[in-house]
Amino acid sequence: MPRSSSSSNPAPADSTSSPPTSIDAICASCGKPGVQIQRVTRSYGRGDELMVIEDIPMCRCPHCHERYFTAQILHEIERIKSHRQTLAEARMVPVANFPVEFPLID
Repeated sequence: MPRSSSSSNPAPADSTSSPPTSIDAICASCGKPGVQIQRVTRSYGRGDELMVIEDIPMCRCPHCHERYFTAQILHEIERIKSHRQTLAEARMVPVANFPVEFPLID
């Protein structure tokens, strides 16, 4: 499964996260069960193009400690970024929430 790893891609600025919750999934890196989902906030762009997306589900493995976004999550991030005018709430910085009901695992 394609993924974006935090170990190979630096996290965007102003990253925050929530405590992880366990789901019944296999780690895409080490293949062990017990992947946890941690909701994170990431900022993208700079200046007038700066946008913050909150509550993005990031996969976290308690065994190999890999953290990554699935391909589906990355596609949703790109969709949110491309529709920022209609999805972002007007604040001092445009901020959007990743949909809580978005399916985490197929």
